[in-house]
Amino acid sequence: MILGIDTSGDVCYIALINGLSGDIKATQFSHNRQLIEQLPARIEAFLADAEVCFQDVDCLACGTGPGSFTGVRVGVMYAKTLAFALGKPIIGISSFDAAAYENISISRAVVCPSKRNEVIAAVYPAYATSPSIGPVAVATDDWDAWLAEHLPSIELTIGQGIDGALTPTGNLALGACLLADPLLAQRSFSDIDSLIPHY
Repeated sequence: MILGIDTSGDVCYIALINGLSGDIKATQFSHNRQLIEQLPARIEAFLADAEVCFQDVDCLACGTGPGSFTGVRVGVMYAKTLAFALGKPIIGISSFDAAAYENISISRAVVCPSKRNEVIAAVYPAYATSPSIGPVAVATDDWDAWLAEHLPSIELTIGQGIDGALTPTGNLALGACLLADPLLAQRSFSDIDSLIPHY
C-alpha cells in the first residue's frame, strides 16, 4: 500500500493505492498558504476515512517539485519525517512526472512559474514517464519563443499560472503513487537523507 503526497501547488493532493486489492482513494484540498497547519490532520482524516492506519502503509510517495518553494519544502519534509517515524521507505517522484502521467498517451509539456521571472518547463513524448527535454528554466521574456520552437511536438500544455496551460485535472499524488508502484516492487527506494525538494 502506497500513501502519496504532493504539495507542489496551491492544491494539496493525497492518494492511497493498494497494489493487492487494486483499491484507489484520493482527495485534494486548497491549503490557502496554511499547508503546515493543515497537512497532518488532513492525512490522518483521509486514512481514517479509508479505514487504514499509518502502519498499514508500505511506502510513501512524495512529490518533489518543481513547484511552490514553501509548498514543496513542507511536503517533502513532512513525508520524510513520517517515513522516518514509521520506519517506512520513501520514493521521491517529480511533480512534473506525476502531472504528465494523467495524459500519458499524448505528447505534453508540464510548466510552472518561477519567482525568478522564469517558467520551468519539461516536454514528455507520448507514453513517456520521464521528460525528453527538461525540466529547464526559460526566461519569461523568452517563453513565447521557446513554446513556439517546441509546439509542433506538444499536444497539451499542463500547469498553473501560465497563459494557455491547462490546470491539472487529475490528482498528482495518485500519479506519484502509480509511478512509485513498480519502484516499490523493485525495492528501488529514495535515500531519505538525500531526498530534497526541487523548486
